[in-house]
Amino acid sequence: MSEHTGETLLEIRDLVAGYGKIEVLHGISLKVQRGEIVTLVGANGAGKTTTLRSIMGLTDIRAGRIIFDGTDITGWSPHRVAARGIAFVPQERSIFPSLTVYENLEMGAYQLPPGEFAARLEAIYARFPRLKERYRQRAGTLSGGERRMLAIARGLIANPALMLVDEPSLGLAPKVVEAVFENVQGINREGTTILLVEQNARRALAIAHRAYVMELGHIRYEGTGRQLLEDEQVQRLYLGGART
Repeated sequence: MSEHTGETLLEIRDLVAGYGKIEVLHGISLKVQRGEIVTLVGANGAGKTTTLRSIMGLTDIRAGRIIFDGTDITGWSPHRVAARGIAFVPQERSIFPSLTVYENLEMGAYQLPPGEFAARLEAIYARFPRLKERYRQRAGTLSGGERRMLAIARGLIANPALMLVDEPSLGLAPKVVEAVFENVQGINREGTTILLVEQNARRALAIAHRAYVMELGHIRYEGTGRQLLEDEQVQRLYLGGART
């Protein structure tokens, strides 16, 4: 894991948000420090993805604030949030299947200053050598694991300060899941702060500096990943019972 400084990079304060008349988040507050992996876990419908989408300006915010790197970004457009240094890797529709691997990465780099794309592309290929092998291949023909790696790489190529990653292991074989988590940790070690939503709660908590357990739009528990893994109530309610 990367060294984190104790400096708050992202802070959500009393956020109330949802979609139209449907309120999903009921006043949540959380912090992400620079250099951390922070994970959000909880059952389906807990509000985890809505939290990420709210940061990106993709929900209706009724109350509360979102502060990123000292700037209030509450209600900013997704384009403006991305330009500020936040990348979002959604669970679905995160790549362009009809474009090649190279073209997808090129699309992800649209905000880079002129001349930086080549260097960032080499860094991406060093972390994801399989993508370099398949750079001319259409993204829609990649395996499920390769598509997830491309989605993460596409978010990473703009060199964001913070990556929001939604369910990176969903639907993947166990061996591929392990590779995805190794890449998340590697990206963090190289200096990118990560806010992770993940249905594989045990695996996510194992790599997290800190974590929040969400339930029905509220935060029920918070602590280090290890603390929550070892908490008997968290195990019973959210992790399928204590390990034997």
